[in-house]
Amino acid sequence: MAGETTGVVFISHRDIHPDLRGVSGSRLWRLGYVATLIEKRNPVWVLSAAGHAAGESPKALPVAHIETGRPAIESLVVAALGLFGLPQEIGFKAASDDVLHVRDGIRFIAPRSQNTNLDESEEELDVQWSIPSRDLVRACIEESSKVMRLGVAALPTSLLATQQAVSWLRGEGFDVDEFVYRTG
Repeated sequence: MAGETTGVVFISHRDIHPDLRGVSGSRLWRLGYVATLIEKRNPVWVLSAAGHAAGESPKALPVAHIETGRPAIESLVVAALGLFGLPQEIGFKAASDDVLHVRDGIRFIAPRSQNTNLDESEEELDVQWSIPSRDLVRACIEESSKVMRLGVAALPTSLLATQQAVSWLRGEGFDVDEFVYRTG
């Protein structure tokens, strides 16, 4: 898969531990997945199990971001909802929109191209994409923000930085930690 890795998002369950008091009670990390942003003609997110979820068989879910005027991070949080259990009504809507995928037993939502090999579709000039409807995306974001906690690290030129992903996520109700890139 050609392209440059320009950002990483750490995904965890959004847990509040009632037996811990103060700020530390809600700041514990139980890393479950890592998403890598690979920027190329059609940027792709690759989700992989890590941390406590690494005992599972490895799962890499390629999620293309299509230029829709929406932030690239949106396609990730919509797809990642499947890792936490896709609600049935959202799954039905995704199937009717032709954007429901199943890989390694995980149901997830992502744009669908005529050509399912993203490397080959990059070479095509006129790829037709099915993308999730705005209502479906809104439902996924509302559900995702309840169950996920995110950490974001991005190069300054990354789509994550230029689209102000952290501000957008916080505005949508996500619990987000930002890890700032600095050169040595």
